[in-house]
Amino acid sequence: MESVGVAVVGSGPAALAAVLALRRRGVSPTVIDAGITATTPPSASASMPSATDGSGLPDKTFGGSDFPYRVPRVRTWEIDDTCALRGSFALGGFSTVWGAAVLPFTAAQMAAWPIGIEDLRPHYAAIAEVVPTSGVCGDALDATFVDLPTNPRPLAGVRATEAMASRLTRDAVHLGRRGLIGGRARLAVDAGDGPNACTYEGACLAGCPRGAIFDAGDMIAAQATTGAITYVGGTVVQRLTSVPRGVVLDLSDLTGGSQRRVHATHVLLAAGVLGTADIILRSQGAGVRVLRALDSQYFLAPLVRLGAQEIDPHAVALSHLFLEVEVSSSGEMSHLQVYPPNALLLGVLSDRLGVHVARRAIRHVMGLQGFLPSSQSGVIDIRLGRAGTLAVSARPNPESGPAARRVLRRLVGAARQLGGVPVAGQMVMAPVGRGFHSGGTLPMTSDPAVGGTDTLGSPPGLPRVHIVDSSVFPTIPGGTITYTVMANSHRIASGVPL
Repeated sequence: MESVGVAVVGSGPAALAAVLALRRRGVSPTVIDAGITATTPPSASASMPSATDGSGLPDKTFGGSDFPYRVPRVRTWEIDDTCALRGSFALGGFSTVWGAAVLPFTAAQMAAWPIGIEDLRPHYAAIAEVVPTSGVCGDALDATFVDLPTNPRPLAGVRATEAMASRLTRDAVHLGRRGLIGGRARLAVDAGDGPNACTYEGACLAGCPRGAIFDAGDMIAAQATTGAITYVGGTVVQRLTSVPRGVVLDLSDLTGGSQRRVHATHVLLAAGVLGTADIILRSQGAGVRVLRALDSQYFLAPLVRLGAQEIDPHAVALSHLFLEVEVSSSGEMSHLQVYPPNALLLGVLSDRLGVHVARRAIRHVMGLQGFLPSSQSGVIDIRLGRAGTLAVSARPNPESGPAARRVLRRLVGAARQLGGVPVAGQMVMAPVGRGFHSGGTLPMTSDPAVGGTDTLGSPPGLPRVHIVDSSVFPTIPGGTITYTVMANSHRIASGVPL
């Protein structure tokens, strides 16, 4: 049987962070990945239909291709209409089409975790060395999110968002007393002057043609090109089996036509919430047949302004500003992203108001996208059926809608600083899982039991397997998670005894 040493499964942000930590330890891992790209033949993968029922934002594509959402033919997943969560088998995972928002967690957001913010702090710093970050220093966000990168480069905004940023800074103390802080968005976008820097072409939501938006797949490919890692693409892990001094991986190609087994000394599993659940549920010794995923559900609402702002086709189409609203006395927050008028927002308004009304209204509207903590969001059930089908369904939380409206009412009190008023009556609650801010299927605990993991992401029965994606998060805060996914993966990969 072939031996591959230390194996990393996946190629998204969690996998990349694990690779970087292993390389710091002098280890050259083997990355095993489906690695679907725009050129992968349709015979090897199938599209997963979106379960948005018209709620939420439309799918982002990459250059018009839906490859980030395609699933290998060897996988049989049934996601019912209650759930909008999907997995990505793409090279780079969902970092090929993400919104690029980066914020660390706070100590309060990790209060229920068996590790603390101090355990992640050096790993946030390590990730900041490789992920470009745009933004500014010195606004109110820095005081709350103390592990933000210290050297962001500013991206140009538009008149409306620049004015709002100035008001948020000017009135930061007043807003803070009301449990609201804000500042310029921190985005994983190259705002420097290098060959991949942003040139304001307005193509952010369709895959930046210059590569200015951070994509983990690009770095995985670069590591493979230099020989720092061995990359095995076109490959799906079916199951893991614990053996003395290692793990046996059952592998197949994307169609299931070619199968083989390899031995690894350790496996770092970064296949995403559904991909990791699928592998764990199929694996010998895992001892579970049903997993429950937590979600940070999102909502959309228009922010109506008195002043007019035309759509700038060259402006950055990602979030321009972040707002954080306290939603509990324990420090839970709802994270909101502010978008200026753009083509995507015009499309959403057109669906709700009609094209002619939307074209008149868009000059006075900015978009708000807010995220609730998992305590106020629905949950997702993941089951492995007798026929080997992964069945995924969601259970909505009746508190989600009221919680989102409470957040919007809080913003009404800050209308002067925001330069507008959110319209709660036009709020749209996205389906459970739609934002892909999910996890918690195998949460870290100081006393792992069946269905959980230890603080190095190792589940019972698989002592040399370490889950490094958001599956191990005990809670999902209401906000961005990729930056902490990477930091926690880097922490685990740095601490695994090899």
